[in-house]
Amino acid sequence: MAIRTEHDLRDAMAALAAGQETAIQSIYKLTAARLYGKLLALLKTPPLAQRALCATYLRLWQMRGQITTSAGDDFQFIASIAHRCALDIRFNSEGSGSTSGSLAGGGSYRKEKSEGISLHLLDDRDRDMLTAAYLEFDSVELIAQRFGLDPDDVRTRLAKLTAPGGDSHD
Repeated sequence: MAIRTEHDLRDAMAALAAGQETAIQSIYKLTAARLYGKLLALLKTPPLAQRALCATYLRLWQMRGQITTSAGDDFQFIASIAHRCALDIRFNSEGSGSTSGSLAGGGSYRKEKSEGISLHLLDDRDRDMLTAAYLEFDSVELIAQRFGLDPDDVRTRLAKLTAPGGDSHD
């Protein structure tokens, strides 16, 4: 992101924290295209990516009182909200329950009845694979290359890990 854009985003985030309604429009214009690409990579369909994008800005608006004006990576803050929204949509739409709270290492914005993936119970390789796929939005091909695996093996492993009752043991 260009320095000017970062400055504009910082200003818009400060305005949002102050409760200015038009700030969310500015933030959307500065970040939506980039976020949409990440969401589409994770969710695989434009309707789900659009749903996650809308949920991201709604949640950002709802959290405006929690935004600090100290220097920080504003895009990364918004991207973390987008990740949580995408995870909620992905796992809820697949019928496996939401794992966003435990997968992200923190509490979800809502209470969940289903059990999530406990990262501390996974071996390092599985934890790193899940983190790369669902929190960092790395492609299956990149993950496969990093771990010296075939992309189909990575897809199979991720499917097993995120399936209801999935674990790190084959």
